[in-house]
Amino acid sequence: MTRRTALFLSMCIAGCPSGDPADGGSEASTLTPDEAAVAYAAHLDARTRASCDREQRCEDNPTHATAEDCVVAEQEAFGVHQDRIVASIADGNSLYDDSAAAACEEAYAGPCDTDTLDILTVCGAVVEGNVAEGGDCIGHFECAEPEGHQGTGPFCFDGCTPAIGDEEPSVAGTCTLTSPVLDEACP
Repeated sequence: MTRRTALFLSMCIAGCPSGDPADGGSEASTLTPDEAAVAYAAHLDARTRASCDREQRCEDNPTHATAEDCVVAEQEAFGVHQDRIVASIADGNSLYDDSAAAACEEAYAGPCDTDTLDILTVCGAVVEGNVAEGGDCIGHFECAEPEGHQGTGPFCFDGCTPAIGDEEPSVAGTCTLTSPVLDEACP
């Protein structure tokens, strides 16, 4: 798995805990949506720094010459996507969990032998969708996983949008539990 893919997955991993402590999530944040958006933006900076520091500390042949080079590259690569999530949190379409954010940053700062997928799972709980199935969305990060659903997670599709990885519509789509790509009506 490439470093860029790992960072993207950590932002977009589906099937996150619901926020219910019994589910593995934490208590709901007491932050307003605007405060949560600001806190998430700060978390993104801290997570990017922690991830880039981990690259320098743990990889024999880091992708970037320095942690600062890594931070600049990651911000250029994911800035637009991250801005969309920040706006979604401010609009209340995505929920931010500050406890999960702290755990994510700690996971990146942990031992080098920590499995990348374990870190991605921890970081995947930072943002949770808040848009019900059938609701309008700007990305799959806005789609809430229904109670008891144990699938791959909800997606945001605009008609017969291409397969996972390209499912982010350039305009609003609709939250759905199954990929329209698998529908025989889609080419």
